[in-house]
Amino acid sequence: MFDDLFDNCLRINPAQQAGDALKPLPTCKGVLFFTDDNDRPIQLLIAANIRRTVIYRLLPQAPAASKKRADISRITRKIYYCRCYNDFKSALKHYSIAKAVYPDSWRDVVNLPRQSYVKIEPAAKWSFFSLTDKVSVSNKEKLFGPFPTRKAAGDFIQILQNAFALCQRPALIETGQKAVSCPYLQMDSCGAPCVGKVSRPEYLQQITDAISAAGGNIKAQMEKLQNHMRQLSRQRAFEQAQAVKKQLTQLELLSNQKYHWTTELPNLAILHIDASAKIASPGKRGKTQTYSAFLIKPGRIAELADFTLENIGEFHKLFLAQLPQPADCTNLEQLSEQLSLLAYFLYRTKPAGIWIDCSDKQYTIGVEEIRNAICKRFEIEPEHQTHTTKKDAGTTQHPNRGSNSPNRI
Repeated sequence: MFDDLFDNCLRINPAQQAGDALKPLPTCKGVLFFTDDNDRPIQLLIAANIRRTVIYRLLPQAPAASKKRADISRITRKIYYCRCYNDFKSALKHYSIAKAVYPDSWRDVVNLPRQSYVKIEPAAKWSFFSLTDKVSVSNKEKLFGPFPTRKAAGDFIQILQNAFALCQRPALIETGQKAVSCPYLQMDSCGAPCVGKVSRPEYLQQITDAISAAGGNIKAQMEKLQNHMRQLSRQRAFEQAQAVKKQLTQLELLSNQKYHWTTELPNLAILHIDASAKIASPGKRGKTQTYSAFLIKPGRIAELADFTLENIGEFHKLFLAQLPQPADCTNLEQLSEQLSLLAYFLYRTKPAGIWIDCSDKQYTIGVEEIRNAICKRFEIEPEHQTHTTKKDAGTTQHPNRGSNSPNRI
């Protein structure tokens, strides 16, 4: 019944629950599924070591250990399993299998963190950034994410408001008399379109610049503010130049690591690479390490073929062929689920494997950049590297954002 979902299935003989019967099980990471003889589900889980986890679950344990878990050995008759080898593939497989096995209750099995996003309607008369928990796809809206927490998303809005002197009470813009009592107007911390301090076209340009920065184009907006500050200084408008300097200080906060992956969601593109199986290579002693790779876009996670460092050139061609493929935002529920799963991995303190930002369409990741990142991340000795460059792949910077994480590019 579940053969299509798993690599293999091991039948358990109730009369012979010895450790030898479990030797056919692999010792790698993967997904485990225990069922009875009629394929009725018992337990679905991710295992760091498939065989060791089954032994722990099914064979007799010390009394103290047995109290901490339910005894499923008496009813388990089949063990379905998938070899995954790394964390992201295991989580993705676990998520897809859970939806197939438990269509009505899979959320009880898979814990997806809640996500928050930032949205804006550029065509509105007076656009403003706001928080939302719902993923939506509309030509009228722009949606930004992902974020590590709801607070980070809220801070993102505040940074944009401060950096571009945006109105923080847009409902008051057209009510000049009421707006006079606005504390932000009194503190001179906004553009003040409500009292005509800036014209509507000027304010709309500030909104446009803020949207550009929110999408990741921070460098260009910082240069624009720097040029404006220099111009004010030459005109001896030092008080205004100081105000622009404060805006620059705020804008620099968007380079914080917690916003490293934030962009306009339809543009999001991430290449994830992690260690996979070790395989025998003809004519070589020992086994060769392979790597699994995923090209992740909103609503679309493409698993690319496993590769070795020797055939990384072929992998790179496949990656470049897949990169222009559009995101799939038609299924909003699936889109939301996959973004939650992705954000869980992106914002770990030490995310596994390599995560490469491909969101900037003007920035192409080269084959040597990927090779060097793999060698650095998995500590491959220099003599095993070929065609290396002097660039430090572990700290390669995105053209518009900085990165100081050893496994992010």
